[in-house]
Amino acid sequence: MESTSINRLDSWQDHEKRLDHIRAELHSLEVEAGIAESAEKAREGPLLPFFMPGTAAPEEEVDELYHYIRREIRDFYFSVSDSDLRIKLIAKQSQIEEIVCAAALGMCDRTSKSLSHPRSRGE
Repeated sequence: MESTSINRLDSWQDHEKRLDHIRAELHSLEVEAGIAESAEKAREGPLLPFFMPGTAAPEEEVDELYHYIRREIRDFYFSVSDSDLRIKLIAKQSQIEEIVCAAALGMCDRTSKSLSHPRSRGE
């Protein structure tokens, strides 16, 4: 697996550039494995919502959707009989998740720093 230097303080644009490149590589691997169309449909989420409107907190809905998509993708990856290709698929997906998490943490760091700065509090 290639090394990617992920800094949570990089700008979102830096993360997006990395993501675009890795997503393209992942798509190529999914095409090679014959699961590209199925994986893309899985990323769109389920046809029906998990909860009746207004019965769950938005965080619950997002969390459930995330886990649903992750399970579906995982099932497709583990259906690939070529173990080397399966390992590459899982590694690329993990890289994407790491970058997204780093970007989210970086955004949280920048937000908390701006909130703690005296000028941002009107002092």
